[in-house]
Amino acid sequence: MLPILTLCSLVLASAPAAAPQKIDFPKPIRAPERPADRDRQQAGDGGEEAPPGPSQEPETTPPAEPGFWDQPAAAGLDPRVVEVLRAYEAEESKGTETRHRYLGRLRGFGLDRPRQAALYALTSPDLATVRLAAELLEFVGEVEDAETLVSTAAGVGEVPVAAACLETAMRLNGGWLPPRAVRLLDHPERGVRAAVEARLADLPDEGFVKPLLQKLQTGRDPDARLRAARLLRAFRARPEVRRALHRTLADPAVPVAFEACATLAGEGDEESVALLRQDILAAEPGQSLGYLLCALLDQQELLGRLLVDEELLPPLRDALRSPDLFVSGAAAACLAEYVFRAPESSLDPALEGEILHALVKAVGGMTFYPQYARFAELGERSLARVTGQDFSGRERNSWLAWYAGNADGFRLVRGQLQVTEADLPRLRLRWLEDGRERSLAGAGAAPAGEGERLLGQLGLVRLLSRLEQEGLLDTRILPGVYGPVGAEVRCRVEIEAGLKRKPLSFRGEAGADWLPGLLADLDRWYDELAWQALAPPGEERSFVLERLPRWDGAEREERLQFLIDVSRERAAALDADRLLAWCGSLAAEPDLKEIWPADLARILLDLVPVHAATPELSRRLLDLALLRPRPEDVGPVVDTLAGMSEPLRSELLQHALVALGAEAAAGALRDERLAVRVAAARALGRFGDAGRTALLAALDDPNALVVQMAARSLGQVGGDGVAERILPLVGPEHSRGVRSEALWALGQLAEPEALDAVVACCGVEQPVQVRLAAIRALGRLPGAEATRSFGPLFPAFAGGELELSWSRALGERGAAAAAGILRPFLDDPDPIVAARAAVLAGRLGEPAAAGPLVRLLADSPHDPELLDAMVRCCGLDFRSTPDPAGVYAAWWSESGPDDPSTWLERAAANAGLTLPEGFADPDRVSPVEAVAALTSLLEGGPPELRPMTALHLARITGLDQPAFRPDTPFDEVRRAAAAWRAWSPVTAGG
Repeated sequence: MLPILTLCSLVLASAPAAAPQKIDFPKPIRAPERPADRDRQQAGDGGEEAPPGPSQEPETTPPAEPGFWDQPAAAGLDPRVVEVLRAYEAEESKGTETRHRYLGRLRGFGLDRPRQAALYALTSPDLATVRLAAELLEFVGEVEDAETLVSTAAGVGEVPVAAACLETAMRLNGGWLPPRAVRLLDHPERGVRAAVEARLADLPDEGFVKPLLQKLQTGRDPDARLRAARLLRAFRARPEVRRALHRTLADPAVPVAFEACATLAGEGDEESVALLRQDILAAEPGQSLGYLLCALLDQQELLGRLLVDEELLPPLRDALRSPDLFVSGAAAACLAEYVFRAPESSLDPALEGEILHALVKAVGGMTFYPQYARFAELGERSLARVTGQDFSGRERNSWLAWYAGNADGFRLVRGQLQVTEADLPRLRLRWLEDGRERSLAGAGAAPAGEGERLLGQLGLVRLLSRLEQEGLLDTRILPGVYGPVGAEVRCRVEIEAGLKRKPLSFRGEAGADWLPGLLADLDRWYDELAWQALAPPGEERSFVLERLPRWDGAEREERLQFLIDVSRERAAALDADRLLAWCGSLAAEPDLKEIWPADLARILLDLVPVHAATPELSRRLLDLALLRPRPEDVGPVVDTLAGMSEPLRSELLQHALVALGAEAAAGALRDERLAVRVAAARALGRFGDAGRTALLAALDDPNALVVQMAARSLGQVGGDGVAERILPLVGPEHSRGVRSEALWALGQLAEPEALDAVVACCGVEQPVQVRLAAIRALGRLPGAEATRSFGPLFPAFAGGELELSWSRALGERGAAAAAGILRPFLDDPDPIVAARAAVLAGRLGEPAAAGPLVRLLADSPHDPELLDAMVRCCGLDFRSTPDPAGVYAAWWSESGPDDPSTWLERAAANAGLTLPEGFADPDRVSPVEAVAALTSLLEGGPPELRPMTALHLARITGLDQPAFRPDTPFDEVRRAAAAWRAWSPVTAGG
């Protein structure tokens, strides 16, 4: 049973009532005797009858104790109110709805009578009744009842009941709890403590100070003292409160000391910061100072500005050398933040090592100290800032391993990096992107090795201005790692100015709004200084410093001349890698062409054969040598290149002759050297009409290779009379190479008159090389006759090595046309021809191939070629079934007689798409609607359905398109669909 309020408290609570009544408190209610107890008194173990005892007087049953509402103390209460409260206690369910219903009934009795009953009900052993009484007093209670409610809350163990008492007490007391509520911070239930604390903090009152100070010093457990320290924040400026909080910094419970420290620190207002600084300056060395320094760090983080200044440095230096890891670590963190944020630091650089050492010891976890759990996170944050390292997600002892390898000579990084005039020559910017590290630096910076390029004074000023523009030198962008943890670091940037440095890393898309622009400028400036890589080995710095003043102050034209001069000086001495990079830099300067000198062109031309082992370098050198070609260059260029070895010789000769022009190439056709004439014949195909006359003459060259190249180039050039000159070259009297290139040219020219000659070259008696060129040319010749000519040729290609080339050449003429050519061969008496026709027609989506394919599958049930063709001509894929041939045979016996358009309807439905029923019948579905549905299926359906769909589109529209293959790019599918859609409106108008 719950404790009952003292008589004194109840009298105090009920004293102001208008018509006070005497209330007699009930006597303690004894628990009723349980039947089992009586049984045990009447019988022994096992249920046997107890032995008779001495003769006794007959027992008399004592009168039953009265119930709670029958106690004398309840005699003066309004029976109607009591009756309602009795009924509430008898309810089986006392949820919110029930409680509110009874609360409404009780409020109907007015003010005084319900109040007396509610005060009495606060002592009820039924906690639901106590809660109802507390909520009733909110409407009928008096100010003085607040104390009673607080006392009631102290005596209950259920948080909702205690919270109801406290809430009503606050309302009756004008919005705040009575001071005696502070004692509930010691309540056994933590939930009640939290409810009390929340309400005490809601509206602090001066009356709370004394009991809170008492609780801070004498609280039964650390939790109570911690809550008292937290509630004293509203009174932190009072001297007695600050004194008590300072004493609490020595509390053996670390969380209590940290809470007192946080209360002393305040919320970052100027007064709180000033008081905290005074406390630090007045503190004695010891753990109290460590807590105060932690508070200063928290405030600095909250405000985002530096709070450590020159005045605090002496006590911080002393604390840094404290043997207490917590104190030295806190001091080191403060000093690290000072180094990090201050524009200029007066600290001895040697002290940086002590700061780093103390922080690593405090954070690394090698030695335990009580404050470690709370301080380590704070210390690690400072450590990460001043080292630029990120060990998030890893054990803190990672700092120990890092320190062991990096402590010697390490310099702390800066958040605010002020670059003075004296620092400017020592400015350096490193950046790492895409695995490539680059660096720009002033001449006063310590040499950093390969990959660094030096800036002159004007370049340094430009770099500094760009960094200031992005806020990289101040605290708008702090050192550290930006972006989501776990994402890949895509870029690193580090700024140095003498002994000061600031590293940044960016993961994922961090910095995407400004970083790419900065990196683009840095890359451009770095690339402009590519000339510095031309320095002789061992003389890099002197080479650059000697030439840097001229470069730094030069205008655009002067810089171009500088590049020409340094190329003359160093090109011949460079190794292949550096020369290749330098050629790329020169090629990136388009304005060089206007002033490109002949002597430098000759220097680079002479280097082409020297670097033949590096073909890419030879190509780049030749491009630069011909950057500004002159007529007098033809002889030297041809002579230089003609002396090289194949295959690079022919490639470079052709490239050079194209650059030198049609006239030079035509003249080269008369050269006695075969390689030169062949290259000239190939080059002239690039000049159009300007090369035709020379190429026609080249057909009479005594060497077949020249004729071969001339024929191919004429195919590119075209023009009147060209086909007539090329046509004789396909005859058997010419070499295979000449015949093949002549056939290719006739295909390019699309000359109908060449049909008979091309078809003749497709015969089985012809060499494979010629047949291949002929069938490809036939695919390019225009007209229905050319299409029909594929039919008689099929038996000669069926099942052979050139069948695929034959089918592709035919398919390029249109899927429907190709299916029409193959359809007659499905019943060919030659089983090989019939089988190959079924496979090729099936690939085109031809439904007539389904029956022959089913019959072929009976003999080869798992042949992948037959199964793939079957899928494309019927639209159903049974390849993954155990017996695909049997399934297709069953399908054919059931669906073979159906109109093939229904096959596609069902296949589309299986793919989750819809075709209008009877789409192939214009009397049932309009062609416009059918074409719209089919093109949607073509683009959105499975690739296996494209051949069938294309055939239906061709038959509806009369517009044939090249056959779709499994590797047909989707862009081509989209273009074909667009062509069929473009037909639809025209047909709709008809």
